[in-house]
Amino acid sequence: MLITTKIAFKHGRTYHKVLGPWLRHVQLSQRCLSISGFNRGIIKSSYDDVPISQKNLFHFMWENHSKYYNKIALVDGVTDEQLNYDEAYRKSKNFALRLQSLEALKGDVLAVLLPNCLEYPLVFAGGCGVGVTITTLNPIYTPHEICKQLEMSKACWAVTTKALLPTLEAAFVKLGPVDFQWKERVFIVGEKVPGYHSVTEMLETDMVGEPDVDVNVHEDICVLPYSSGTTGVPKGVMLTHHNIVGNACQQVLGHKDISTITPLKDNESQHVTICVLPMYHVYAMNVTMIPMLYCGGKLVVLPKFEPKVFIEALEKYKPTFLHLAPPLVSFCTTHPDIKPHHLEALEHVVVAAAPSGPALIKKFKNLAPSKVVYREAWGMTETSPIVSMTSLTDEMNGFCGKLVPNTMAKVIDLNTGEPLGPHQRGELCAKGPQIMKGYLDNPEATHSTIKDGWMHSGDIAIYDEQGRISIVDRLKELIKVKGFQVPPAELEDLIRGHEKVFDVAVIGVPHEKFGEAPRAYVVANPGHELTEEEVFGYVKDNAAAYKQLSGGIQFMDHIPRSAAGKILRKDLLTAYLNEQQQ
Repeated sequence: MLITTKIAFKHGRTYHKVLGPWLRHVQLSQRCLSISGFNRGIIKSSYDDVPISQKNLFHFMWENHSKYYNKIALVDGVTDEQLNYDEAYRKSKNFALRLQSLEALKGDVLAVLLPNCLEYPLVFAGGCGVGVTITTLNPIYTPHEICKQLEMSKACWAVTTKALLPTLEAAFVKLGPVDFQWKERVFIVGEKVPGYHSVTEMLETDMVGEPDVDVNVHEDICVLPYSSGTTGVPKGVMLTHHNIVGNACQQVLGHKDISTITPLKDNESQHVTICVLPMYHVYAMNVTMIPMLYCGGKLVVLPKFEPKVFIEALEKYKPTFLHLAPPLVSFCTTHPDIKPHHLEALEHVVVAAAPSGPALIKKFKNLAPSKVVYREAWGMTETSPIVSMTSLTDEMNGFCGKLVPNTMAKVIDLNTGEPLGPHQRGELCAKGPQIMKGYLDNPEATHSTIKDGWMHSGDIAIYDEQGRISIVDRLKELIKVKGFQVPPAELEDLIRGHEKVFDVAVIGVPHEKFGEAPRAYVVANPGHELTEEEVFGYVKDNAAAYKQLSGGIQFMDHIPRSAAGKILRKDLLTAYLNEQQQ
C-alpha cells in the first residue's frame, strides 16, 4: 500500500502538466493518505515519534528542577502562597524519603484523598519515587465509596486533610480489621491532628540522599485511578510509570503544533495555567500537573471551582492556556462577570472529558480573543489519558484532532471487527505507550478491552482523510429508536444551541412503541423562561422524526456530572425508572 502510494505520487509529479487539476487533486489525496499513515485502515500519527523517557515518574517530573530552580512552580490561587522549583523538588524528595523511612515498601498503595492543593503534586511524585502506587480518590466520596476503593486497591497508607479525616476514619470502620494500625499510616495535609503524621513536617524535614528504589517502569504501577463507573462497575486502571511518563512525553516533546506545552527556553516567559479541574482525575493529573512541572511552567492551583475565586484568578494570574471541561467553557460563555479581557493572555484552551459541540465552541470563540485556539482532545483513563488532540494550526470544529506521536488507531466495524475507511462509523481503538497495563484483579475486563495490543474504547468515531478523529458517541449510550441509532451528544448539541438553554443532557428511556426514546433534561439560562413547547418545537424544526423527544422533557436546576464533566446518564436513567415504578 505504501509502495503503491509513493509510485502514484512520483508518477503524478512527472505528468501533472498533462493531467492538470484533476491529477493535482488525486496527488493531494494520496499525499494526505501517506502523511496520515493509513495502511489497511490503520491510522498512524502524522507526527514524528518522540523519545519516551525510561525514568520513573518522580525523576521525570522533577528532571528539570535545577534548570528552573528559581522559577515559580506552584501557586495557591486562594492564598497566593508560592513554591519555586528548588523548593518544590526538595519537599517532594523529603516526603519520598520520609515515607521510605516509615517502612513503606515498593508496591504498597497510598490512597490520596485531597482537594487540589500545593501538596498534591509533591506527595504524588514523592510516593512514586519510592515505588509506592498512588490511588487517587474524589474528596467528596462518602465513607462507603472510600471503603470500597481502599478495599479494591489494597491501600495501606493514606493522605488527607483534617476536614476529610472523619470521613476517612468512617471508611476505616466499614473496612474492618486490618493487620496494621491505620493511625500510624495516615498523613495530614495542613492543620495538624494529634496522633497523626504531619505532611508539613514531612515536607520540611530535610532528608539526606535521593529516592533510589529500583522501579521497573514497564511493569510497576505508578497510579491506580478508578474509572468513573458511568457505564459499569468502577475498575482499578493500572497505569505504569511508562504509561504516565510516556503520555507526558507524547504531549510535550513532539512538534509544537501537537503539544500541550513545551519545555521552557532561556529567553521565554513562563507559561501559566490555572488548575481547577480535580488532580485526582487523570486529565488534570497528566495533562496539566505533570507536563507543566516537567516543562517549567507556573501551575496555579484552586481547591475547587467557585465562580468568584475562578474569575479573580483569571484576572490576577493571566493564564496563557487553560485545560477545561465543557461545563467550565459554558460557565465562561454565560457568566456576566467574565469579559474578553479575562482571556486576553490565552493562546489556546484544551477541552476534553466530554464533547463540546459546535454551539458551545461558537459561544466561546465569540467571547475569547481571535488568536485563541480551541483545541479538543480525546482520551480515557485507560490511555493515560491523551490519544488525539487538535493541532494549533489545524483547528476544526467537531473533531478532537490528530493522533499524538507514537500512536496508532483504527475505527472498526461493530459487527465484523474489520478496520473501516474514512467517514465510516465504528468503534475507535488505539495502540501506543499510553495504553494501560490492564484492570486490577479483573482479567476478564482486561481481555475484553485490550485485544492484540489494541485498546477498544467503546466510543463510536469517524476519521477523515487527514487523520482527524471525531467522536460520535458512546457505544453503550446510543439510543435505539425503531432500529435507528440516535447519539445523545448530537441532540445535546442541537438543544444547547437554543438561546434560552444553559445546559442539557439526553438519555434513552424505554418506550412501548419505539423500543427506546430520547428524553431531555434541560437547564434554562438564568433569567429566561423556557417552556416544553419551545424545546419540542426547536427539536422538531431541526431534527429527523426518529430523533424527536418522545421520551419527554424535564427541567432541572443542574445536570448531574462527574468531577471530570461527564454527564451521569446512569443516574438520570435510574431516577427516571424509579419514578415510573411509583
